[in-house]
Amino acid sequence: MSKVAERTEGKSRPIIVSDESVMSGSPRIADRRIRVLDVFLRYQNGDSPEEIAEAFDLGLDQVHAALSYYFGNKEELGKELEDREEVIEESRNKHGSKI
Repeated sequence: MSKVAERTEGKSRPIIVSDESVMSGSPRIADRRIRVLDVFLRYQNGDSPEEIAEAFDLGLDQVHAALSYYFGNKEELGKELEDREEVIEESRNKHGSKI
């Protein structure tokens, strides 16, 4: 597991981690299966950090760390988002239905 962002209060431990064996290495909230992209997409759709924290049962520090990570790594995560959208579109075309 690689450390990406750390808490600044109390004991330092990663907030955002990336591990190839979990969720294909997509950056995510430590000890959770909530990707940085999941948090960002909720934010992009108009949810406030407080609403995102409540929806995912996260602390505001975790939501802000995920958003900060996204905006600091837009190019990398933008590519991941594009790849994900391509897979969804291919599946729609293949199966002839909306997913």
